[in-house]
Amino acid sequence: MYAVVGYFGPQTEEQIQAIWKDLSEQGISDYAYRVGGNRPHITFAGYDEVDESSFITDLESYYNDKEAVDVEMNVLGTFIGSSTLFITPIMTKELLNFHCDHHEAFHSYQDNPESLYQPGKWIPHCTIANYLDGDALQQAFDYCSKQLTPLKATIQEISLIKVVREEGEVKEAVNLFSVTLK
Repeated sequence: MYAVVGYFGPQTEEQIQAIWKDLSEQGISDYAYRVGGNRPHITFAGYDEVDESSFITDLESYYNDKEAVDVEMNVLGTFIGSSTLFITPIMTKELLNFHCDHHEAFHSYQDNPESLYQPGKWIPHCTIANYLDGDALQQAFDYCSKQLTPLKATIQEISLIKVVREEGEVKEAVNLFSVTLK
């Protein structure tokens, strides 16, 4: 599987990584350290397969002159029936257009119309903890609801990553190519 993700600036990345570290040190979640190459991000699109060379060429061309996107993350949540805890940004017109414009520009690559990253299905989020049982999910939620404050962030980089799975679990996020936004 492949994904197009947006990475934050260094300050936001450090803030989220500090939460990852705290959750790990408290024995609540080691999610951040179970996935090689993992960085705090928001996923904009997912693809089962892509021609890497063509996609990278198109990604560079499309995002070469695109502006960075400001976001404010002020919601802590989980997907129903999941073991994931995340923060989510306010859905601004700018963020929604950025997402929709990507899908319009890269529609020829779409190989999974049921993807949860498709327009109309997408819930932008940055994963804080994953693979949690019920007790750990509650502990992570309690900790984060007390420790987190709203984050003002900027999506400064767009990357194509290859997601490596083993036994149904993500093991590595390999960054194949990145474009720095203006």
